Amino acid sequence: MKSKIIASRYSKALFSLVAKEKLADFSQDIESLLVFFQNRLQLIKSLNSSVFALSKKEKFIKELAEQMSDAKVWHNFLWLLVKKHRFGLVVDILQELKRTVLDYQDCENVELILSREHSDSLLLEIEEAIAKKIGKKPKISLVVDESIVGGFVAHTQKFTIDCSVKSSLDRLAAQ
Repeated sequence: MKSKIIASRYSKALFSLVAKEKLADFSQDIESLLVFFQNRLQLIKSLNSSVFALSKKEKFIKELAEQMSDAKVWHNFLWLLVKKHRFGLVVDILQELKRTVLDYQDCENVELILSREHSDSLLLEIEEAIAKKIGKKPKISLVVDESIVGGFVAHTQKFTIDCSVKSSLDRLAAQ
């Protein structure tokens, strides 16, 4: 719980530094860093450890930040995490930052599970129905899962919309 609070504070502080007209590039940087760090737990531990020289950590952070759209902001942020021994929270902070950006844009991540590929017009109708239900613009990531038979299942961070044939059949069987 404490790490979530700390991640939220770092996220809000970093978000306040970003020019709102550069939010698209900033979001792309967040995604890139999340993908990079999510599978490199040993690297995170190394950057958080006092065993490695600060000069090596600084060089790595500088090279990583130079690949981002706002190198100075990312360098200062990542270097601060290293100096404060908070680099172990980098993934949590980036995830919280991603949520903060989505909230600012009045969007919500939605995992949409379908039984098969569908036409763009049907996907647009489903997206509009989800938008009405959640009250925000959905950012859809599609997943095909034939086990739901038909219909769709939409997962957000807060709830699930289950309009699948499989769940309807399960409810009938339970009666």
